[in-house]
Amino acid sequence: MSAACFALGLCALLTWVLLTCCAGIPEVVTNLGDTETEVFRREGEDAILPCGLGSPVNLKDEVFDWKKEKQQEVFFYVKGKHYINGKRGQDPQFWRRVHLLPGGLQAGNASVNLTSVTQADGGVYSCYFPRRNLTRWIRLTVVVEPRLRLEVVEASPSSGSVRLSCVSRGGQPQPSGLEWQTPNGTVIPAEEAPPAASSDSDGRDSISQTVKVTEPGSYTCLARQQGVHPAVRDTIRVFAGADITEVFTREGEDAILPCALGSPVDLTDEAFDLKKGKQEVFFYRQGKDYNDGLGGQDPHYVGRVHLLPGGLQAGNASVVLSGVTQADSGVYKCVILAKRTQSNRDILLTVVVEPRLRLEVVEASPSSGSVRLSCVSRGGQPQPSGLEWQTPNGTVIPAEEAPPAASSDSVGRDSISQTVKVTEPGSYTCLARQQGVHPAVRDTIRVFGHWLTGDREEVLGNGPWKAIGVSFIVLFILSVVVNIYQFTKTNNCRNGHGQQAEPDSDSLDQSGAYRSCPHRDAAVQLNVPSFG
Repeated sequence: MSAACFALGLCALLTWVLLTCCAGIPEVVTNLGDTETEVFRREGEDAILPCGLGSPVNLKDEVFDWKKEKQQEVFFYVKGKHYINGKRGQDPQFWRRVHLLPGGLQAGNASVNLTSVTQADGGVYSCYFPRRNLTRWIRLTVVVEPRLRLEVVEASPSSGSVRLSCVSRGGQPQPSGLEWQTPNGTVIPAEEAPPAASSDSDGRDSISQTVKVTEPGSYTCLARQQGVHPAVRDTIRVFAGADITEVFTREGEDAILPCALGSPVDLTDEAFDLKKGKQEVFFYRQGKDYNDGLGGQDPHYVGRVHLLPGGLQAGNASVVLSGVTQADSGVYKCVILAKRTQSNRDILLTVVVEPRLRLEVVEASPSSGSVRLSCVSRGGQPQPSGLEWQTPNGTVIPAEEAPPAASSDSVGRDSISQTVKVTEPGSYTCLARQQGVHPAVRDTIRVFGHWLTGDREEVLGNGPWKAIGVSFIVLFILSVVVNIYQFTKTNNCRNGHGQQAEPDSDSLDQSGAYRSCPHRDAAVQLNVPSFG
């Protein structure tokens, strides 16, 4: 009897596995082509993982499950209950970090917001609706952007040229190359090919590229990371007729305030002074500065200003101002007091607070072959003057609202939004333009073809052939189990006659005698039914 129970249990288990595998849940996401949406987010930012039905169906009474790599429980929702308000089972990595979008369920949107992403959050996520047998796949790539440092390394009035340097440090993936562009976007031939590579004392890799320019304007350096779009970029401005350099730096980063003679004169035994208005920023004289003995530095800059390593020997009095804030913005004057020459340099520092962009699909209409995309820009200093959507080839898309819709959130941060309708698959970019700041802040979202047509791939079809296939396999397993059971009974009976073994209840009749058994030498034949 025990063998029969084991066989029946095995049958039930195999049947459950087969039915589960045939329920339309993909086994493995083998490549990016199997995913529906690709999301890029910088480390430390919040990521919107998009998931919706493509139509405004209220999902408050629905069931859906978010998982990472088909194993980690990210977020589970069932008729108003989820991990934040009572349900258990969430992976510790995502505890208190995953939230529904306000008002999203009522509009058919099961997207979630994953806060403060790290490299460990990168991977493939699934959003599964079991009642609808529907799965959405999202690949999240967490990008660590390299830090760019742009500066004037040489100014030569006699030749009417300026040499610009761009240094890229760190980044994941590491940039494969650097590129300088003129104000109109033309690529400037580099002085080194490929870029010069090095490592700092902390083991962080860096690459650098220098170019020579002869015209005033804003010059841009781009660091391209393989597979990541758009490139990281920063801009430096070259002025005509004056030794003035404009530096743009994001709030919280370090700013290089460039000051150099333009010739390799050793400044170790010289003196120079850096001021912002009447504020003493940095003073150096024959090996002494504010960091090692000299007094008089403005309290705002104490411990925040340092010389570049090895710069003085090459005639470079540039300094690093760490952790810049809005209060650091303004014009700085550097005066070099050398024995044989005196040089003045003016530096205009602009500390930029970038807005945060959120891109998402707000409506997919297969019947009309179109998708509506939304771009929301929040915060920023200066506040963006406008938003712009571009096609994959850079063409501007006419907006549905002009000017962009403006609003304020609960903490008083201003935001603007812009929606567009697109009819072709591809990567669409939203740009937030801040007055006087270049380049624009940008982010990209990808639109897939099946969103426009309504087609979607399934692992197995849901038609009658699946039911026929499952029925065939279940019947076959049942027939094997029955024959195993008959074989076990017969074998027990034969063993009981031949070895005087203790008989079981299945081998005795009502009088206590053995039931008839097949002849001990007869072959036991398993009758497996024939299918066709």
